Amino acid sequence: MKKTAITLVAAIAFASSLFAGTSSHKNSTFAGTEHQSASLGVSAKPATKAKAADSKNAVAAALGDVKFLVNGKPKTTAKYYIFLYSASWCGPCQAEMPKISALYSKEISKNPKVELIHFSADRAEAPAKEWAKKEKVKFPVVVPGDTTAVPGKTRPTGIPFMQIVRADGTEITSGHGSKVLEYKKYISEK
Repeated sequence: MKKTAITLVAAIAFASSLFAGTSSHKNSTFAGTEHQSASLGVSAKPATKAKAADSKNAVAAALGDVKFLVNGKPKTTAKYYIFLYSASWCGPCQAEMPKISALYSKEISKNPKVELIHFSADRAEAPAKEWAKKEKVKFPVVVPGDTTAVPGKTRPTGIPFMQIVRADGTEITSGHGSKVLEYKKYISEK
């Protein structure tokens, strides 16, 4: 029991180092439904609301420097990027991942204007890789601990957490990871 508690504390400390900040939350409400989130004990650093860079697709340019654990490089033609922050040890993340993975395979993977990137909050590569395999994840998963600056990427207060950003890094929306399932409400297909 003591070893489990120490391991849990170490995992939370590591995740906190990935998403550095200062406050925490346990519950979030979106679309009138309460969702549980695993608190990282950190605060969200707001994504930039201004243009992230002069590049038309600054996110794709930055993702070229990111190390991916599985599924290779993301689409570079995307107009919108969905950033998902979660971990294999997070119960709410485990509950959402099968639905998110199925949505990606059914819709997002076939849409050249949208890409989903998973920023793993796992402590090490092995659990993240095992979880991606178990959940049949087909979208790019960033190596745990990768600190490459990506326009629009934030530091969430808890997980699961998601953001939708334009190709220039401007945030459109953010919130509980389950909002990935409603991504079409936030983007324009024009």
